[in-house]
Amino acid sequence: MSLNDIELEPVSSRMSRRTFLRFAGCACVAGVGVQYASLVAPSRIVTNSTAVVIPGLPRSLEGLRVGVMSDFHVGDYVSPEFVAGAVAIMNSLRPDMVLLPGDFFQDTPEQAEACADALSDLIANLGVFACPGNHDHHLDLRKTSVPLGRAGVDLLVNESRSIAYGAASLRLVGLDSVTEGLADHYRALRSVPEDEMAFVLVHEPDHADFLAQSSGHHLPLQISGHSHGGQVRLPFLGAPILPSLAHHYPRGLRRVEGTHRQVFTSTGVGVSVPVRVNCPPEVALLTLHGAPEA
Repeated sequence: MSLNDIELEPVSSRMSRRTFLRFAGCACVAGVGVQYASLVAPSRIVTNSTAVVIPGLPRSLEGLRVGVMSDFHVGDYVSPEFVAGAVAIMNSLRPDMVLLPGDFFQDTPEQAEACADALSDLIANLGVFACPGNHDHHLDLRKTSVPLGRAGVDLLVNESRSIAYGAASLRLVGLDSVTEGLADHYRALRSVPEDEMAFVLVHEPDHADFLAQSSGHHLPLQISGHSHGGQVRLPFLGAPILPSLAHHYPRGLRRVEGTHRQVFTSTGVGVSVPVRVNCPPEVALLTLHGAPEA
């Protein structure tokens, strides 16, 4: 059979001009969406301001401003300059204290140094405190802790700090990475009386459920990261993919069921893959308030 024997079907009967244009338009929108998700969305930092009501909060801690940034992942997809931009935003919020719940770099000592250099400009009159994330154990943890220390960041590894503020003090407990099997709250809390209020800084948010069952200490607030908020959040579905230990408390402020404890999970500054959809990088500011008297 030759080509001359084939009767070609008119284009109009296979696909009308209107259908073709509609198809082409959808393809263009999809292409733009992919480009936005991979190129623009990860670079637009938002500010999240959240009021946290804590029953029994000492009056001198009323209005305390706590800055939170997490999951910088300085490396192939996140530059130290981007982290420096997040630091500038945080400083503009004038926090009293800044908490950094882990994952400072992706793979190398140079990335750890670069992230620490960017964080060295943080300003907080009560100090800047951190705990390790699972990525921070990709190297010997000293390669993270030493540059962070030079940058003025106090890395808490299964230990606590008592921070004076006005007539009261605030106890901060920092745990090592749960993912790496290194968190030890018994060691971290051994010098903390059970009736003393303490805030927990731990990379993995779902560890709150374990602490609620295993610790009788007064731990009304936990600060975490790890989830990145899922990086992709779909309408009506939420985040289709979340890391382990970040399913119950994937982002924002949530209460631990059956308790008065709360978990705040940052959606992070950096990314592990260069895509964000409906889940921008964030700089968060928590303002503490006591519960109104009955």
